[in-house]
Amino acid sequence: MAIQNIHRHFLDIIKADQKSTDELADMYVHEMEFPEEQATDVIYNSTVKTLKKAGVFSTRRPNKRNTSKTVKMSAFELSQEDAADYKETLEDLASFAYKKIFNQKNIEKIYSKHFKFNIKMNKEGFIQFPEGVYGNRSSLDKSRRARHEAQKELASEGVKLVLKNFIPEFKETVKNKGRFYTGSLQDSDQSKIDKMSEMSSNKSEVQTRAIDSHSIKGHDTTTAILNVLDNLLNADTKIAAEVAKVVDRNNVVETTQKRMFEIFDEFEIENEKITDIVRDKAQGKEVKDKLIVKLQYGTDKLNRTMTSKDRDGISKKLDNIAQKQLEILAKSNLDKRTKRYRDLKGSKSFDKRLEDGALNVTIDMVEGVERISKLLKGVKVTSGKKVNAKKKETSKKRSTGSIHKRKRNIKNKKTARGVGVKEGIAATGVYNPRTTASDTSLGNLMQIIQKSLPRMLKRNMEPPALQYRGIGNPRQGTGPFNTGVRITSVKNNKKIPGGINVNYTYEKYPYQTFEPGFKQGNVLRDPRKLIQESIRDIMIERKQTRFLNFRRY
Repeated sequence: MAIQNIHRHFLDIIKADQKSTDELADMYVHEMEFPEEQATDVIYNSTVKTLKKAGVFSTRRPNKRNTSKTVKMSAFELSQEDAADYKETLEDLASFAYKKIFNQKNIEKIYSKHFKFNIKMNKEGFIQFPEGVYGNRSSLDKSRRARHEAQKELASEGVKLVLKNFIPEFKETVKNKGRFYTGSLQDSDQSKIDKMSEMSSNKSEVQTRAIDSHSIKGHDTTTAILNVLDNLLNADTKIAAEVAKVVDRNNVVETTQKRMFEIFDEFEIENEKITDIVRDKAQGKEVKDKLIVKLQYGTDKLNRTMTSKDRDGISKKLDNIAQKQLEILAKSNLDKRTKRYRDLKGSKSFDKRLEDGALNVTIDMVEGVERISKLLKGVKVTSGKKVNAKKKETSKKRSTGSIHKRKRNIKNKKTARGVGVKEGIAATGVYNPRTTASDTSLGNLMQIIQKSLPRMLKRNMEPPALQYRGIGNPRQGTGPFNTGVRITSVKNNKKIPGGINVNYTYEKYPYQTFEPGFKQGNVLRDPRKLIQESIRDIMIERKQTRFLNFRRY
C-alpha cells in the first residue's frame, strides 16, 4: 500500500493543481530564438505542403511491397520523381528565404504587430516576452494567440519568397522534360504556374506549419516541468511522511522514493537541476531570475524530442518504477515454503532450481563414489550396484606419455558429461554464486555472447515465447529469428560499478510486430525479453556475475 501511495503523490506532482500555458506565461519571462536549421526546415516543409495542395507535386507514391498500388504520402514527403527534380532546388531556396525573412528587424516588426507590444531581440538572438505577455491574444484576430499568428506570418513570407524564385526553375524543368527541349508549356503545367503566382503574390493563402518548441539543451521548461517546480516541494513532505510510516526491512519503499526522485534529477533549467532549484526555494533563496522559459522556432519534429519531458512521458516513467518496485516487494515478502513462491517465474521457477540442485548433488555423489572405487582396486561401483572387477596386471614401468594421455581422457570425460563441480557450473547451466567472476575482456565477451546467442535463443524459443521453427519467414525473405540477432556493443556501466551495458539489435521486420505496442504485441512473445534472457543464460555459463543493462537499437 505504501508504494501505491508514494506513486500517487508523485503523479500529483505532474497532474494535480496544474497551471495552463497562459497562466505560466503570466508568471515567467519567455525567450525565443530562431536557429537557421529549424527555421529553414519550417520554410521547406511549408513549401512542399503548399505545392502539394496546388497540385504541383504528387500526393501519392508506389507501394513498396506492391508497385501496382499507391499509398498516400505524409504532408512533407516527396515522391522519388519530384525529389529528383526539385528537392535540392527547394532546399537552396528555403535557405535563401531564411536569410531574407528571418532578420532582426523583420522578426521584431511581425511579433510587435501581433502582440501590440514593443518586442525586441537581444544580442544572443532571442526575442523576449516579459511576464504576462507571451499568452496574449493577437491584436488582429482576438480568437487566435498572438504567438501563433506571428509564427505563421514569418513562415508564410518565407514560402512566398521561395515560390516566387521557384517558378522560373519549374518552367525550365518541365520544358526540358523527356530529355528534349519542347520550347512550350502544356496547359496543365501553365495552370500550376498560375496557382504558384497567385500564392506568391498574396492572392491565395499558403500552407504553413511552425511551432514554438522547448527543445533547448539545459532548458527543460515544458509546462509539466514548470508545474513540477511548484508541486515537488509539497509532495516531498507528504512522501517522506509516507516512508516513515512503514517498517521496511528490505528498503523497497525507501528505494521507490529515491528512484522516482531521480527522474526529476534529469531535468534542468539554465543548466541547473530542477531538484536543486526546489531545494533553494525551500531554503528561502531567490530563484526567480533563473526561471526564464526558453523556446525555439521550428517544426513538430522538435516537440517530438520532448515527449519524455511532458506529462505523459514522466507519468510513464513513474508507472514503470512503481510496477517494478511492487514486484520486488511481492517477491521479498513471499514465504519460500508456499506454492505461490514455488511457481514464481524468473529465468527458472523455484521447483526447477530445486530439481537442478538435486541433480548437482547426485552428480557429486556419483563422482565421489567413483573416486573411492579406484582406491578399492577389487571393487567397482556403478549405479548403486557392487560388481566384482578383475584385477588388471600392471607393469611396473609406465611411460610418462601414457600418464599424460590418461589425465587428458579423464578431463575430457568430465567435460563431456557437462559437469564442472570445481568450476561452479552444473549440467543445467546454473551458476554457483560463490565462484569468482571471470576476468574476460569486454571485447572477448562480446564475441562469446554473439557466437553463443543463436544456440541459446534456439533453446529458449518455446511457448509461450516465440517458437523456433527453423524456417524464418520465406515470404519476406528473412531467416529464423535466432540467426538475426546481433550484439552491437558491450561497454562498462558508468553508474553501476562492475556492471555492463549490452546493446543489441534484431531483424525488426518482421519480428518487431511481437513487441508490446505493435500489431501483434504480447509481453509473453516480446523478442526483447527472449534475447535478454538468453544473454543472461550465456553469462551464467561463462561465470559472469556482472549486473546487465540492456538496450535495443
